[in-house]
Amino acid sequence: MTSFPGDHDLDWHRALPELREPVIIAAFEGWNDAGDAATSAARHLADRLDATPLASIDPERYFDFGTTRPLVHLDEDRRRTITWPTTEVLAARVPSADRDVVIEMMVLFVSRPRWIIFVPVSACCMLFVSATE
Repeated sequence: MTSFPGDHDLDWHRALPELREPVIIAAFEGWNDAGDAATSAARHLADRLDATPLASIDPERYFDFGTTRPLVHLDEDRRRTITWPTTEVLAARVPSADRDVVIEMMVLFVSRPRWIIFVPVSACCMLFVSATE
């Protein structure tokens, strides 16, 4: 896989699939996501299209964990799992359409000094995904 600036902050979960002129949908989680409308819609779309994880951005360098807290879930056996906030990139083939879909769900609680780095990493990921033809 070709690398690009910021690639070391991306965790590619699988090889980049061949995408047909992908439409990129971005949902921004955080203070501007009124009632979780954007992220809920993006998650619903990802579920309906059976989107698979493509990549995520390493949260350690960027997120303000004083503002963005991890979630703790208990399973039936009362075992805890922790879900850390992260920016996810998912891809879906849409058989009934001429184009595929890439969904990026971004957590916007990025610390101010790191925002200037986070945005280009996210943008590079999207540019790389959209240039797969």
